[in-house]
Amino acid sequence: MMVHSREIILALGSNSEQEASMVKARALLLALLQHVSFSENVCTEPIGIQSPHFLNCLAVATTSMCLTDLVAALKKVEHLCGDTVEQRRMNVVRMDIDILKYDTERLHEKDWERQYVMDMLRQLKPELLDNPLS
Repeated sequence: MMVHSREIILALGSNSEQEASMVKARALLLALLQHVSFSENVCTEPIGIQSPHFLNCLAVATTSMCLTDLVAALKKVEHLCGDTVEQRRMNVVRMDIDILKYDTERLHEKDWERQYVMDMLRQLKPELLDNPLS
């Protein structure tokens, strides 16, 4: 049986122990996914919550996981980075990982419009800015 490999783009963000959380998340993603590359980290102001600045990056990788399994695996990575529901209620985000692209499907459309996301995407997959469905 042939396993279909899908390209994914992930957005990582942290507003608590940002550097350590990002290092841990990157290491866990390298172990979980194939052909992983990361953008540079970018500091941004929080959007929609009162909190310290966020440290963000994008990851481009491939996976053979279905979307449901990928979501569950990424939730586990967030948890291993120390993220909890209780902390989120207090606007503490140790690690948030959103799937921006899964195969040909674009998710989190508002994130694609953010300048810092476009800047990081330009580092990794500039062709997506010219042809969004690549």
